[in-house]
Amino acid sequence: MSPVIIINCRSCGASNVEESPFCHICGEPMRYELNATYSGSIWDKIKGFFTPTSLSAFAVLSEVVGVDISEYQGIIDFDKLRLKAQYAVIRAGAGNTYTDAKLTQNYMGCVERGIVPELYWFVKPDKDALKTAEAFFTQWEKFPTKLPPVHDVEISGGLAKTALDSWLTKYLNRFNVLSGLKPENCMIYTSAYFWNTFVGITGWEKYYLLWAAHWTTASSPLLPNAWSKIQVPKTWTYWQYSSKGKGSDYGAQSQYIDLDRYNGTLASFNQRWGVHAQPLPTAPTPSPSASPSPSPSPSPSQMPDSDWCITDKVIVQTLNVRNGPSTSYAVVGTLPLNTVVDVSGIDGTDVWAQIKTGQYSGKWICVKTGGSKFSEITIE
Repeated sequence: MSPVIIINCRSCGASNVEESPFCHICGEPMRYELNATYSGSIWDKIKGFFTPTSLSAFAVLSEVVGVDISEYQGIIDFDKLRLKAQYAVIRAGAGNTYTDAKLTQNYMGCVERGIVPELYWFVKPDKDALKTAEAFFTQWEKFPTKLPPVHDVEISGGLAKTALDSWLTKYLNRFNVLSGLKPENCMIYTSAYFWNTFVGITGWEKYYLLWAAHWTTASSPLLPNAWSKIQVPKTWTYWQYSSKGKGSDYGAQSQYIDLDRYNGTLASFNQRWGVHAQPLPTAPTPSPSASPSPSPSPSPSQMPDSDWCITDKVIVQTLNVRNGPSTSYAVVGTLPLNTVVDVSGIDGTDVWAQIKTGQYSGKWICVKTGGSKFSEITIE
């Protein structure tokens, strides 16, 4: 008699016997438990997967998990999301003018609940490349994050390969000039099919980090040739492994939510980006009964701590404090050079920060307007 490994999904509870570390129903990591004894075809099918090497790889793949979110997820319960994801890639906008309707709420929700925030921009190559880069930079500067900005490249805009390559080069170069970032500090989201079909191998891609989109229960994603079929192959940094995460399990109003993972350990994630993401709460051990009891809510000690904070430092001699996020609001005081305040919100047509504590709690100061900067936001 051989020991049987009971495989249960952490998220939807489905039982799986496929040779995969991820659920074939919702794509979530599986939970493995040595439970009983069994002799037969099920053990023969799955036993080869349970080796020290494969289990180690599974642990690495599952140690840092994330989601990508936008206005399409509706209102998100971030207290629930923080139990399921250590980071969230937030859509900042699309094209060369559109800002995501939930950008501010999603960004602040992540920061306040200790979820590491990151921004992505959905590019539309039928729009002006330079204006697209400027639109993304405006939001990226407004909402600071230590994780790399992501360029979401998944449509061609009707451009042929040569034209699309030219558009992407112009767009990316402009963003890099504005942000002061090098390609290795930025990320491209794409799939092997799209990049191989519409872009090919141009030579500059390898300098960018790769977020690979491949919805599969395989243990690794397919990579575009521009990263994998070159003299010194590159691997993925993020992997969007499912588009079918159950929205309600992650606090989202939408039926589904995209699921992602980081290629490395939690320690390497924190060291690489200079952040302090926490381990997720330990999943409760499944009941051996045929109808397991509902999972208990995590205790406070299991909850990831939220020790993120956003601060704003005055970088001009004197900065007006106003009743609202615009110069049309009345001035209620001033702050001198080098004053640092905690921030509770970001808003305004340009960039305004809401003061969180102290004498001017709830009031606003200008970060940037009309091309001029008056204060500098930092996330720590």
